[in-house]
Formats: sequence, C-alpha cells, structure tokens
Amino acid sequence: MGKRVSTVFVPTRLPAAILDLHLPKLSGQHLCKEMKAAAPSIPIIILTASCDLNDKVILLEMGADDYVTKPLVRGNCWPG
Repeated sequence: MGKRVSTVFVPTRLPAAILDLHLPKLSGQHLCKEMKAAAPSIPIIILTASCDLNDKVILLEMGADDYVTKPLVRGNCWPG
C-alpha cells in the first residue's frame, strides 16, 4: 500500500496533524488510524474535498478530532 506509516510519522515531533484522505501513496484513513494508535493524544484534523458522510463517520470513529471539507466557506470556519 505504499509507504509505511512509521516512515512518514514521528509522533514526538507533531503538536497536531492535518490530513487529506487522498494521499499519493497512502490512504488517509489508514494513516489516521495508525497515527492515533501510535500517539493518541495528537489531534488529527481531516481536511478534504470529500463530503461523503460515511467517510466523516468512519474517520471520526477512527479517532480524527475534526473533519473539515474543502473549499473552506467563511461561515463554516470563521465567525461572521
């Protein structure tokens, strides 16, 4: 499935992670799951163009802390 998570993720160096679901050599879902297993306290935000409700539910159940869809809309991200 491409690169191993251990070769792209060093848990002690990240205050947070922003992931897309469509990565070139690794599934964003797989990466989220592996990152949460390795470092459960690191917040993971999914930032993706996928508006699929099933993707959102699955990622949040896997441990993602938030799921934001692109393009960003002012009312969804910033007050007023």
